Amino acid sequence: MESEWGAEVAGAEPGGQGPIEPAVRAAAGSAAAAAGPGGDDDGVPPLLRRERSQRYHAQFLRQHEPLGPTEVAIVGDLARQAAAMELWAEAVGAVGRRAARAWPDFALAETESPDVRLDSVLAAVMSAEGVDRCQRHALGASRAFHRALNRLDEVQRARRNIQSQGPLLPPPPFAGEAACEAYLAERFRGGKYRCRRCGGAEGCLVAARKCWECRGCKTQIGLRAGTVMARSRVPLRTWFEAIRWLLWQPTIATGDLAAKLGVRRPATVRTMARRIRAAMAEEEASQLLAGLDAHYARCQGGGA
Repeated sequence: MESEWGAEVAGAEPGGQGPIEPAVRAAAGSAAAAAGPGGDDDGVPPLLRRERSQRYHAQFLRQHEPLGPTEVAIVGDLARQAAAMELWAEAVGAVGRRAARAWPDFALAETESPDVRLDSVLAAVMSAEGVDRCQRHALGASRAFHRALNRLDEVQRARRNIQSQGPLLPPPPFAGEAACEAYLAERFRGGKYRCRRCGGAEGCLVAARKCWECRGCKTQIGLRAGTVMARSRVPLRTWFEAIRWLLWQPTIATGDLAAKLGVRRPATVRTMARRIRAAMAEEEASQLLAGLDAHYARCQGGGA
């Protein structure tokens, strides 16, 4: 069954926590924070502001879908070099135009032909101080960009080769929505979860509202809280299936994943995959994935 992603907030569970921010937003925020106190570009000409690099970073994150800190760092280098290439290319044009505007002060005699005038202006532009320097910088940025691109391809190719040597079959799926809810409810039983308001460990499942209620203060929290599934109206089984396939085959294409999930909207599947991959790169990955990584690993190994 397919759900509209845009309606997630309206369907938030009681006490649920917000979704994992996509890697694109996290990367943009990190870039802004790295600028120093204030994190703004006040007084900086638009041509030199960080939006250029941030735009490339967001595009490359979507295009290459990096996993792990090494791939993320290489994508960051790609964005910086792409922005540098564009900047220095514009600088070459700016230096040339400035030289052309200055040429009328040294205009040739009126008797000279238009072709001679044009050649003279072009010669003045190409010999202008700064053009050669800008071209060298642009060439250096281009070479650095392609080195980073080749490195990213090598790292991702090696990762895929390692992943291809894994189990031939994915772990078994959950039987249905009720089984998924029962699994999430187990996180709250046996003192595994303590109420954020009173610290109590005892409570009960409110099946009708799909939430856990603290026995002491009656605070309710959604079963999806603290996971990549929080505030989402996508069925639990669809989420569990997406996590299962991405854990087993992290590089699966969006179209293939959508077919396995039975979801017709690629944007929905793409957003789910982005959340899950971002969670897989976090230190608290197991918590964000509701412990499904450990669960599926036990199933793959023949455990209970």
